[in-house]
Amino acid sequence: MKEKRATRFVFFIYFLVLVWIVMFKMKFSLADLPHYRALNLDPFHDALNHPIRTREIIDNVIIFIPYGILMAMMRDKRSFFSKIFPIFLTSLCFETLQYVFAIGSTDVNDVITNTLGGLLGIFIFWIFKKVFRRNAEKVVITLALILILLLVIFIAFYYILTGTVI
Repeated sequence: MKEKRATRFVFFIYFLVLVWIVMFKMKFSLADLPHYRALNLDPFHDALNHPIRTREIIDNVIIFIPYGILMAMMRDKRSFFSKIFPIFLTSLCFETLQYVFAIGSTDVNDVITNTLGGLLGIFIFWIFKKVFRRNAEKVVITLALILILLLVIFIAFYYILTGTVI
């Protein structure tokens, strides 16, 4: 039971960070957000005209891997669909809100790559369960807490060194 509470806590912290990254572009002021609205509903359209923005694709996948891991932990005994659907829905909501509030580009590629990241996270947790068996959740929660601590330290140093006021 302690693992489930710890998982929910880590998920809450992760989700706040995810919102900050995706919706607020890692800014602390709404005035610093980009105010434009763009819409791309053509999957990987960029691939036809110029090279795919590889960095953006990789970033989108990476930031949703923890979502998949945590969703697999919280819904361990449930179907695959019940694990992947919330990830897809969250990404779709983020993209829709970006369009509604004109705070960035709404892109179907983001929904696809974010969902792929969640899928990878589900697969990674499956591997953890095979390797660590009953201790998989403890190992993942411990790693997550360490990463959260490192993230907080990194963000603090970044803003201290750049002179940005939080």
